[in-house]
Amino acid sequence: MIQYVVRRLLVAIPTLLGITLITFILIKSIPGDPTYAMVGERTSPEVIERNRRKLGLDQPPALQYWIFLKNISFLRVPTIKRCRLGGYTIPYISLFKRPYLGRSYFTGQPIIRMILEKLPNTVRLALGAMMIALLSGLALGILSAAYPGSIWDRLSSFLAISGISIPVFWTGLILILIFSYYLQWFPPSGMGGGALIFLVLPAITLGSRSAAYLARITRAGMLEVSSENYITTARAKGLSRSRVMGRHVFRNALIPIITLAGLDFGSYLSGAVLTETIFSWDGVGRMAMNAILQRDYPVIIGCVMLGAIIFIAANIVVDISYAFIDPRIRYSSR
Repeated sequence: MIQYVVRRLLVAIPTLLGITLITFILIKSIPGDPTYAMVGERTSPEVIERNRRKLGLDQPPALQYWIFLKNISFLRVPTIKRCRLGGYTIPYISLFKRPYLGRSYFTGQPIIRMILEKLPNTVRLALGAMMIALLSGLALGILSAAYPGSIWDRLSSFLAISGISIPVFWTGLILILIFSYYLQWFPPSGMGGGALIFLVLPAITLGSRSAAYLARITRAGMLEVSSENYITTARAKGLSRSRVMGRHVFRNALIPIITLAGLDFGSYLSGAVLTETIFSWDGVGRMAMNAILQRDYPVIIGCVMLGAIIFIAANIVVDISYAFIDPRIRYSSR
């Protein structure tokens, strides 16, 4: 297991490098110059050129990318440093350094500090959305699998297909119109200083699509497992429907459910751009949207790196959880 995790982490390094290269190329391919957005198009060419040199945009793109890789690397050229311990000065070799993603073109703040300020809000929204998705999606899927062909199965399928088909931004606008404008039960936007009532509509909007997919995956997986011989044996022993569905059918259909839930949670943490923009939620997704509109390249690359790291970590956690869910799955060192 440990060797498997180490291999996955080593494979993640070239994956992250490829993501940074593709993102850097796409950003440089966008027409326009961020210095014009900072100082305005009517500014004198001397001021524009001075800002370009200050930001390092006058360098060739290959050199800019190399400087970026050196900044985000946690390794450094071995250097000898000294530390005080018990009144003695002890020399040691320093091989590691803190990664540096740069500073925002507009605010001048370090990118890591900006991400760490916004990430708790995104985590809060992601946890609320995942809770809603798991509760509603699993309930609909189990109900459909327990009574296939019934009115509950048709109703669950209708809700699941509707959740998959309706875009997220449309769901958010409809919820604001009904529950904020007409019924006035929930606030339409903002965070309200962390009040739970402000979390309800964004969490439902973000979790509705995942709930629909979970309902369909749960139903399909449980119906497939229900036709196995050991399920027939369990029913022949006289076990109740709830015991058979819960202990035998649902448990053996968990792997695709865990896979979907883990990847969806990774996408939530990497920044739900549409949901956070619609509800003015001060998270990573809204920060990324503002950076795209302002052509704030370092912030864009920082958000993309965060999303890539979270997705890779989510995949590793999901793969490891397979061995605990199904004892037949083992990760060998071969």
